[in-house]
Amino acid sequence: MLFWGIGASLGFPLTVTAAGDGKNSAIRVTIAATLGYLAFLVGPPGLGFIGEHAGLRMAMLPVLVMVLLALVCAGAAGSRDANEADQPV
Repeated sequence: MLFWGIGASLGFPLTVTAAGDGKNSAIRVTIAATLGYLAFLVGPPGLGFIGEHAGLRMAMLPVLVMVLLALVCAGAAGSRDANEADQPV
């Protein structure tokens, strides 16, 4: 559980940093921060509700789904071309 917490705690800063790269960074950082804080507010009570009614293993299932979704989205984003990253905004 310790490593799960450490890994999960890195998600928000990395997401905000990635959102700050490129064009329209202010809007993207705003959206990333809003969704992150919404998840902080809704996630724990939601997981607690599921855990109370269906058990702890079932409560971790939405977390697993979100991790898998993040992996798919990260793979779909791909890597940027080195020349594209050096272009002025």
